[in-house]
This record gives sequence, structure tokens and C-alpha cells, in this order.
Amino acid sequence: MLKTVKRGMDMLDNLLQVIKDEGVAEQLFHSLIGIEVEAYRVDKEGRLSEQPYPRKLGKHEYHPYLKADKTKTKFEVVTDPNPNIGGVLDQLDTLQTAFYRSLEGDDRIWPLSAPPRANGTTNGTVNSDELTTGVHVNYSIPDPVINRLYSHYQSEYATVIEFKNNLYLRMMQNFICNRWLLTYLFGASPESTHSAFSKIDHPVRSIRNSDLGFVNLTTKKLSYASVEAHIADLNQQIKLGQLATIADYQAPIRMRGSETPDTLKSIGARYLEIRALDNTPFTSNGISRHALYFMKFFMIDLMVRPVDTSRLSAILQLGIEKNNRVALELPTAHTYLENEGVSIFSDLKVLASELNAHIEQTAALDDLFEVMTHPELTPAVMIYNRAGNQAIDSFALSVATRWRTERLSSRKLLPAIGRLSHKAQQVILIAIQRGIQYYQIKDEQGGDLLMLTYESITQVILMIDIEKYEPEQLIHKLFPTFEM
Repeated sequence: MLKTVKRGMDMLDNLLQVIKDEGVAEQLFHSLIGIEVEAYRVDKEGRLSEQPYPRKLGKHEYHPYLKADKTKTKFEVVTDPNPNIGGVLDQLDTLQTAFYRSLEGDDRIWPLSAPPRANGTTNGTVNSDELTTGVHVNYSIPDPVINRLYSHYQSEYATVIEFKNNLYLRMMQNFICNRWLLTYLFGASPESTHSAFSKIDHPVRSIRNSDLGFVNLTTKKLSYASVEAHIADLNQQIKLGQLATIADYQAPIRMRGSETPDTLKSIGARYLEIRALDNTPFTSNGISRHALYFMKFFMIDLMVRPVDTSRLSAILQLGIEKNNRVALELPTAHTYLENEGVSIFSDLKVLASELNAHIEQTAALDDLFEVMTHPELTPAVMIYNRAGNQAIDSFALSVATRWRTERLSSRKLLPAIGRLSHKAQQVILIAIQRGIQYYQIKDEQGGDLLMLTYESITQVILMIDIEKYEPEQLIHKLFPTFEM
């Protein structure tokens, strides 16, 4: 079986030419992106909040947009997948504003991946490997693109599902080898006062992405030699009780979209989840537009970049070691992998030219290429420069306080969708708080519609008809059996 997969991976080395022949680059530029932003609730002193989980929000266990961990001070905002980066950022902003407008007391949102100070009542309830927070990017190749590419590989893979899984596996392999680049470009957790990181005696690029931070591939290793070996290892760890479910495997990149390892094989991965970006305090959404344009293009590069399967284990281990070393470098210093990074950017620019990349993508490549050779432009260094003489925690608290003020004092209830009427914004806010999914769509005549879905019930209403009802009344009318 390994020999078959290896031959298939060799065949994928011509994937770039197939993409150009099929003319699917534009569709790849519109691959679906979803965002998950983790953060903590903190009080006005910058300590973990002791306020209860916001009462305005629905049950976090079943909420489509707002999740919480067992302490309920750490939460996650989750967007729907979207082919448009502007659209996904607008929804992220709307969801985060809804969360801000639901907070209790003086709570605000901690802007860093490094954790805030803990109160005595909560400190012992968080595992050290769960302390840091980050941004997850969910990426999926459109099914029509998968199907058209598969037509060139039917002799190598028995089914389109097998082909898709192996394509995602190749991207995972390349990601592990090149993760260090994201750590350098977007690392933004240079230090922490938490005792769990006391081994670090100097500023670094990213505590979260080092072997002292977020659980990474140095623990609970899985095989990446083949899809079959990967699934077998997942099954084995679940059998031994090392994992409760497939979702419990904590890695910087993983296949998602199936409930069990076996269904991963039978129905295929729906998307890849990338969990290697730190929260940035330089945008209130936690991630920049430039970063997302880069990530989309970087994923295409991971798709077409050859993998040396003859020495896979060694190059994956080297990738892990590279990432950890870069994560723990002094952030003001040029990374020891700068020349390799320059070479990667050169390849990315050639790829952008061959695929006629959009101006937003080429602009992101140009700007981040400059960051590659100027460490003073990296987020880790910029945090220190912005903090000045104050401690990093004090800087983070000042950012959190400013974000809270800006969100709550806005003249628009939900600024990212501020073109809608105030009443429509109220309806969407209530829907978000109660865990009702919302979609802005248009009818055949171009009229604006609001589609609301809760469990198996979907209701659609014209935006102009929303004005006829009070927001609570409308929600009750559409979902009479809904319980908070």
C-alpha cells in the first residue's frame, strides 16, 4: 500500500501543470476559508474574568458561532466558510461585536496569544498546554476543482475521495516542513508572565508555536506516510484511550469533517484546519486581511510543491525542529532560515505569475517578503515597540480596553453590516446571541433577504419586512418553540 501511495505522490508532482491545463486557478483563489479566533475574557485589571459566561448567549456546547472551554473564560468565535476574504472578515467582525455586546460587567477581550494573569479561582482549571490562544484557518478546495483534477489521476487513485485525502495529506506534509515560515511572519507571543513558561528567559517570536506552548507534533505523533497509516494511528490512539475522539488530536494542521477515523477514509476530509497563527493585537479581529490573502496562496503552494517521500520521516522531523528553533529565536534577530525564506518567496512570486494571481495576493506577497528580511516588521518585535517602557501585559490591557470602548461606543450596532437597518441589525444580533445561524442572501429580483436556521428549521424573510416587527417578536414568530 505504501508503494502505491508513494507512486501517487510522485504523480502529483505534475499537479501545477494540470491546474493550468484545466484552468482552475481562479476557482482555487476562491477556495473556502473559515476563521476560528480563540481568546480570553479578562476583567478591567487584565486578569482572567470571574464573571459568569454571558447570560445573553445560548448554550455554548451547541452554539454555531460562539464556543467556550470548560472554564468558560476562554472562548472561540467561529465563522461560516466563505470563498471571499472580505466576507469572512465582515462576519468575524459581526460575531466579535455580538460577543462584546453580550459581555457581563467590565469584561473585555484579551488580544494576545500569551495568556493573561489568572485569578486564584481559575488558575488551576486550565492545563498548561491549553493556556495559549490562536487563530485557526479552515481551508477547503472546492469540490468541482477536486473532480476536475481527479480526472487526470484516475489510474493512481481508485476514487475521488482517495484522491482528495491524498491531496490534503500532501498539503499537510508540506505544511509541517514549512510551518516555521508562518511562525516567523505571524508569531506574536514574545513572552508571558505565566509560570508555565518560566523556562523562557528572553523574548521569543512565538511561545505558542514553540514546544513549550500549544500541543504540537512532538507529542502524540501520527504517521504522515500515507492516509491509511494516518487513519490507523488515529484509531490506535483512540483504542488506547490517548484520544477520546478524532477531534481531540491537537496538531498545527489536521484533516477535519468526519466523526471517526474510518469515516475519514469512507467519506473523505471536508477541509484542513490550520492552527499555527498567533492572535495579533494590531487588528481587533485577531487576524489581518493580508495574512488571509497570504494563507490562501500559501495553501496552493503547499498543494503543488513536491514532497520527497523517500525520506519523508526525516524531513518532517527537520520541519518540526526548524519551527521550534524559529519560535524561540530572539525576535529582533534575523532568522537563521532567512535565505530559505527568501527562496520560498521567490518560488511564491513565480507561482503567482504562472497562475495570474489577484493584485491582493501579490501585494500580500510583496509586503510579507519585506518582513522576511526585516525582523523589526514582525508582530513580535512590533509588540515590544508599541509597548515601549510598559510591560507586555499592560500593553495588552490597554489594547483590550480600547477595543472594548470602540466596539461599544460605535453608532452602528454591528458596524460590519452597518448598511442594514438598525432593526435588521438587532434581529441578527439576537440571532447570533441565541445560536441561530444567519445568512444574508438575495432573491431572483435582487431583493435582500435574511435566512435564519436553527437545528432543522430554516426561515427566510425580506429585509424590508423585518421593519414590521419588533426584533424579539420576529424571532419568536419564526421559531415559536425556541428556548434560550
